Parts: sequence; structure tokens; C-alpha cells
Amino acid sequence: RGVVADLTFKPGKVTITRMDKDFDNLFIITGEVMKDKKVYYGSSGWIDNLEMDGEKLSIPDLINTIIVNRVDHHHPMTYGNLTNELYEFAAWKGLKVLKKIPYKPYMQKRS
Repeated sequence: RGVVADLTFKPGKVTITRMDKDFDNLFIITGEVMKDKKVYYGSSGWIDNLEMDGEKLSIPDLINTIIVNRVDHHHPMTYGNLTNELYEFAAWKGLKVLKKIPYKPYMQKRS
């Protein structure tokens, strides 16, 4: 089983974010950890009610946004909605906050 901790995320609002390796772009989404949803081994929980910049985010849109923008894996998560604080941080540091890229049934390029 390695060094994985076995814990379940508590229900509540969360913010998930990731800065790219060049420190140019910031990926921010929010959601809610679901209550009473069966979890798997390791640090786990299920998140629904996903939003990006206050707009609902479907799973196909989320995956497309991640792939097209080449967002790295391993996304840090914290409890609470920290969108405003992260937008202010992005302004201070001159970061571009990534926007939702709606799913299309063909390959898309980052603009």
C-alpha cells in the first residue's frame, strides 16, 4: 500500500487550484465534497457542484479544460471558496486565470 494515508474528506465547499510550471497560469475550480458517498482506499472523496469562475462546470468541460490548457496533475485542495483571494493573488503576480473551455468532439488547441 505504500505511503498513502487512508482518510476520507469531510463534506463541505472546497477550492481546487494549480499553477503551471512556468508560473504564468492559474487553474481554479470550486465544488462540494459529497456527504455519505462511498470512498476508496487512500485520501479520497467525491466532489460535485463544480464551478469555474462562478459558472457551472460539467465533467466533459472540466476534462477538456484540463487537457487543452495542459494543467498538471495533482491539484491542491482546501476547504472554503477562495476564488476571490486567488483572483487577487493572480493580479498581484501577473498570472492569467484559466477559463472554461467547453467540450467539443474534436481536438482543440489552447488560444
